Amino acid sequence: MGGGCLRAERAGLHPDRAAARGILTRLDGGAWRDAAFAAAACVTVILVRVFWVMGYNTVIRWKISRWGMQTRRPLQPPSWQGGAIVAWCGMRGIVTLAAALALPEGFPWRDLILLTAFAVTVVTLAAQGLTLRWLLARLALPDDGAVEQEVALARAETARAALAVLAEAPADGATALLREEYATRLRPAEGTGEALSALQRRAVAAQRARLGALRSAGAIGDDAFHAIEEEIDLLELSADPRIKALRAG
Repeated sequence: MGGGCLRAERAGLHPDRAAARGILTRLDGGAWRDAAFAAAACVTVILVRVFWVMGYNTVIRWKISRWGMQTRRPLQPPSWQGGAIVAWCGMRGIVTLAAALALPEGFPWRDLILLTAFAVTVVTLAAQGLTLRWLLARLALPDDGAVEQEVALARAETARAALAVLAEAPADGATALLREEYATRLRPAEGTGEALSALQRRAVAAQRARLGALRSAGAIGDDAFHAIEEEIDLLELSADPRIKALRAG
C-alpha cells in the first residue's frame, strides 16, 4: 500500500484519487453497468430505511390510537413528519467504507464493492445531509411542549425538596432568604418575569462596566477581576425569568 501511495505521489496524484482511479480501471465489465449497480445500491439503502422507519411509525401510531399511550411520561404520539426526518437521516460514512476496505485482496468483486461503498457514502452524505435542513423547514415539526412541562415539573419538585430541608433549619435571615428564593420557583411569573429579567440584565451590564473600569484604573488586579467576573456571569445566567429568585428588600 505504501508503494502504491509513493507511485501515486510521483505521478502527481493524491493517494485517495489514485486509489479510486485504480478501482475504476480494474473493474470488470462496462462502466455503465457498474455505475448502474452503485446507483441501485444507493436507491436501495435510502428506500429500505424510509419504508422501515415509516412502517414502524405507522404501526406505533395505530397501536396508540387503539390502546392509548402506555408510558410513564406524557409523550406526544409520533407524527409522520418526525418519521420522515428520522428516515431521511440514514447517512452512511466511515463504517460503510471501513467495512468495504476490510475485505481482503482477491475477494470476489472487491473493487465493485468499494466503488458502491464510496457511492453510497457520497450520495447519502451529500444528497441527504445537504437537504436535511430544507426538509426540516418544509415539514414544520410541531412542538408538543413536553420538555417545558418536564422542566417545570422538575423545578417544582426540587424546590419542594429544598423547602422541606429549610423547614427544619433555624429561623434566621439566611434561612428566610433561601425560603423566599425556593418559594419563588413554585409561584407563577404573573407577568413580571420579563421585566425582572430585563432589569437584571441592565444591572449586570452596569456591574461589568464598573468592574472593567476598576481594572483599567489599577484598583484591582487580574485575579480579583476574574473572581468577580465569574460572580457576575452567574448573576447573568440567573436572569432567566423562570428561575430568577425574587429576593425581598
